[in-house]
Amino acid sequence: YSEGFKSGGFTQRVFPPLAEAPSFKPEFVEVWEAGFKLSGFDNRMRLNGAVFTTNYTDLQFVVQDVTVAPVVRNAGAAEVDGFELEFLAIPANGWTIEATVWFVHLNGP
Repeated sequence: YSEGFKSGGFTQRVFPPLAEAPSFKPEFVEVWEAGFKLSGFDNRMRLNGAVFTTNYTDLQFVVQDVTVAPVVRNAGAAEVDGFELEFLAIPANGWTIEATVWFVHLNGP
């Protein structure tokens, strides 16, 4: 489990000039991840896997808005869920078999 944030602020370079600089709120994120790492057969086989979910609040995006220059805006909440699975095998000298499967699903802007 981990948490993080990006601070809020305002966009300094705005063209054409506006009466007030466009501002944005802080972005917050919570991440949950669980996984495993297995190796065997005299270290000739490895299997790694993980599942995760990431929850954003007030996600920040750079957009082309009412000005010519890009500005930062808050896009609301978003969630990213997924998993990954990696396989590596060395059945004989000079032979390597690798495979990776992953899936990512985005709910949000």
